Amino acid sequence: MALASRDWVAKHCEERVQSIARQTRKSVSGQIAERLEILAARNREIHERDCFNLNPATNLMNPAPRR
Repeated sequence: MALASRDWVAKHCEERVQSIARQTRKSVSGQIAERLEILAARNREIHERDCFNLNPATNLMNPAPRR
């Protein structure tokens, strides 16, 4: 099954999404699962090691204002 083209998505974004969809259609489930594991690990590296997280819901509160 093909991913329907979405004319409301920016052209360069839609081209990238369609490219990924074509590659994924050619893969077996084990390859897809392995790729997802790799992407999840990279996401963790980005958000836990490479970036400074500005989301206050995920940061520890300073003990002084908390008191």
